[in-house]
Amino acid sequence: MIKQQQKVVLYVDGKAVKNSTLDPATMTYRLQAKGFVTSATQKVEMVMSKGSTELKRITVKVTEENPTSYTLTADDYQIGDTYISGTYDKAATKVVLYVDGKAVKNSTLDPATMTYRLQAKGFVTSANQKVEMVMSKGSTELKRITVKVTEADPTNYTLTADDYQIGDTYISGTY
Repeated sequence: MIKQQQKVVLYVDGKAVKNSTLDPATMTYRLQAKGFVTSATQKVEMVMSKGSTELKRITVKVTEENPTSYTLTADDYQIGDTYISGTYDKAATKVVLYVDGKAVKNSTLDPATMTYRLQAKGFVTSANQKVEMVMSKGSTELKRITVKVTEADPTNYTLTADDYQIGDTYISGTY
């Protein structure tokens, strides 16, 4: 049982840095480690002592912070389409089109709908190119995704005809 004279202290790289708060009723301790433990490579220990006598020392397993999961999507792009569009995360300040590893065009962001759009026609000319959208906050890259690019379907022709009335001069339509 922990007695009032006992304490549990956070040690980082061999140095005592912070006393914990003890709860004798539940036999638990707690302390704010943020700012003291900053890397998984640090040696982090909790030391229980009574007065100046060390009673027990344990090593704390430290893991790196999980990377933030940012949202970035891109609609499929077919060669010949005018735009690439998609959604982006509120943390971003820009979304840029990269083709074969080079930044080629900034997108227009719509913060109301969290969507972006940019004119890709002329930049994306082949399904063999590596096409990516890169989302950043300032100069810090947050997320990078690959855009699915397909060749235009040469058999996907459009042909329409307006109704024709006997006696009209022309038949017209669209192609």
